[in-house]
Amino acid sequence: MREKLPPPKLAFGINEAAHSLSVGRTKIYCLINEGVLRSIKIGGRRLVCAESLHQLLKAKQPGCAND
Repeated sequence: MREKLPPPKLAFGINEAAHSLSVGRTKIYCLINEGVLRSIKIGGRRLVCAESLHQLLKAKQPGCAND
């Protein structure tokens, strides 16, 4: 019997986003304010869109068209 994998996360909390990029919380907020990362607020919680994190990393890779 195969174990089902959990679905991929669509958004990350500020701490999770910072940890996944190995940066601090302040840098995440700066990237949000600069429009580099997209985020949403649900209740009192700010969430960073996973796709936005992936796009940031893709744009920073050498040899990409966005370089």
